[in-house]
Amino acid sequence: MWEQVDTLLERAPEGASLDLHRVELLEARRRRNAGEPVGDALLAEEREAGMRELALQPLLARVRELVDGPLVLMKGAEIARDYPGPRLRRYCDVDLLAGDPEAAQAALLAAGFVEVFPPEWFVDIHHLRPLWWPGLPLTIELHTHPHWPAGAPAPDPAELITRRCRVASGLAGYRRCTPPRTRSRSPPTTGRTPRSGGSGA
Repeated sequence: MWEQVDTLLERAPEGASLDLHRVELLEARRRRNAGEPVGDALLAEEREAGMRELALQPLLARVRELVDGPLVLMKGAEIARDYPGPRLRRYCDVDLLAGDPEAAQAALLAAGFVEVFPPEWFVDIHHLRPLWWPGLPLTIELHTHPHWPAGAPAPDPAELITRRCRVASGLAGYRRCTPPRTRSRSPPTTGRTPRSGGSGA
């Protein structure tokens, strides 16, 4: 599959298209493997991805120490685990589906995490106000339910956590809702389809 991704990237427009579809780190890898100049912008993206990856495990361990109940890793940081190497999928926050998100938020605030961004942005949406541990390049988003397409029946969060998620290997105390692999995921696209709404997963 990843050879097909490289083929798509060879034909992809420069600049915004790579960022729009979150394939800029894959493009840096492709250029390096092909002996092409990576470029300053992609090198900067790689440095930022490296910083976030270094912060991820300690951050997850700290959250797990402080929060009771099940936690499911979702979206960017979870998807990145299926890429062919480290630092190949950009994410700016860590999305967690919690059994009791309000209690988890309170526990993290009591331990020194700080709420960030205007509170009015997070009224009646799928996650609580983001949390930041000062000094780290990632925020935490505790989800009350998955962000689901409008009009489609959404799964019950409790059932999702207890029946459809499995223990995540290499992440003590966390679960993943990705089913066991029977076939490869479709490669990311590099066309000009607009990005759907949401935060920086």
